[in-house]
Amino acid sequence: MTQKALLCNKYEFNINVPLKDESEKKRNDQSYLHFITSRQDLVSAKCIATEWLLEDIRTNREHSVREYFAGVGLQSTLIQNMINVKEHKVSDIDINCYKQLKEDKRWVATQEDGNKAILQNENFNIKMLDFPHSSIIHLKRGKWSNFLAVFISNPEIVIWTDTSMTYSIKIHGSNYAKELNTTTLNSYSEYFKAMSKWLYTQVGYSLVKVAYRAKNAAYIKAIKGKHNLIEKSFPINDSNLGFKIL
Repeated sequence: MTQKALLCNKYEFNINVPLKDESEKKRNDQSYLHFITSRQDLVSAKCIATEWLLEDIRTNREHSVREYFAGVGLQSTLIQNMINVKEHKVSDIDINCYKQLKEDKRWVATQEDGNKAILQNENFNIKMLDFPHSSIIHLKRGKWSNFLAVFISNPEIVIWTDTSMTYSIKIHGSNYAKELNTTTLNSYSEYFKAMSKWLYTQVGYSLVKVAYRAKNAAYIKAIKGKHNLIEKSFPINDSNLGFKIL
């Protein structure tokens, strides 16, 4: 039976597959479907942060959107409600996420490895990569080292998730500084500004927005050219106005 949820206190979201308690599993083995029920507070902050990231995308023209790590379709639903979409393709490697995604006919859903799919060089003007975990090290020489290939087709906007904030900048800051060719990084604001400079030297894009979800994730938007970075924080609260299961 389909369950209903509300995103950002206004967008209807359908949960099309059965939700199961996976609390006995190791954290890394738990599915995203378990996460949306067990951590509605974090999901809520994510939705509100993503809404802010998307709110200035032009609605007076049609957009084509490609999501490589679409999860259960939270960002997909926000996109469909907030911008004018003419083509929308989503994918996830997880079978249960794929089953959830394919029930919504507003987009084309596939089950595939998002990191490999990046190399297909598909022509969409908005590309989104909601990595489950990510840092500059993952992007340059780690699990998501195909990252820069997403820019080959010259998309208008690229959005991705960075989870380096899970740890204090004091722990990995020196390693991130080496990757970004800078001397020191004393805050995550400095980290993302350095990342913006690095990205511009690599592909001619820079960061225009970073939305901080509490203290464990950031959602990033980049466009072509050199730009000033706008940052905004979205803390966790008990209201769950961003995501609430009805």
